[in-house]
Amino acid sequence: MVYDPRRSRPRRQPDVNEVSVVDTLLDGPIDPPRHNGHEPVPTPSSGVTPEPPSAWSERLLYSVGMSTVLGAAVGLVVLRWLWKTLKRRNP
Repeated sequence: MVYDPRRSRPRRQPDVNEVSVVDTLLDGPIDPPRHNGHEPVPTPSSGVTPEPPSAWSERLLYSVGMSTVLGAAVGLVVLRWLWKTLKRRNP
């Protein structure tokens, strides 16, 4: 249990015309400003909406690509080493 030093003191209640701090924090979101009529109100288009890039799939693609490149490089080095050792044994 948390210690509250003001527990036994009476708390001040806001008047009917007064707004309390809690009420202002708990109020809903503020409505967006109204248009003056100068700008047309944007209408939703019937086209396809762009999908945000997926960071997970991009990372997966990048890691698979990098592992393929590194695997190919290691494979080429091993093949070259095997080729050299085979040439030395068979003159």
